Amino acid sequence: MTPPFDLDTRRSVWMALSDLWLDTEHRPRDLNQIVQTLAASPYSPAEIEAIHWREVAPVVGNNAFAIPGGIWGGFDPAAVTGEFAEAALAAPTWRVRLRDRWWRWIGNDDFDTVMSRLAERPR
Repeated sequence: MTPPFDLDTRRSVWMALSDLWLDTEHRPRDLNQIVQTLAASPYSPAEIEAIHWREVAPVVGNNAFAIPGGIWGGFDPAAVTGEFAEAALAAPTWRVRLRDRWWRWIGNDDFDTVMSRLAERPR
């Protein structure tokens, strides 16, 4: 099945957003780089938010809660791209909607910072 989006473009957004779930403290320049990647994409802020919560968080979000510690150096694109694509193509069942609410409830402060900075940039 061919996805209804450009895989390379979506992959760059997935990988930028996945960095927000690394088990590390994000420096301002890290967040700025994520903002630059997102700003260069064709996606609106609303689309980026949906991608983050529906496609990225369910795949890599648990990393932020891993004990004794999760991945901190970056996710392997080859390992996670297929899972991101599956999440993107999943039908909006009650399970998907419940999962989406769960991740939004958990939240991610760095994501909020990135979205605020993105909103400040001219489109």
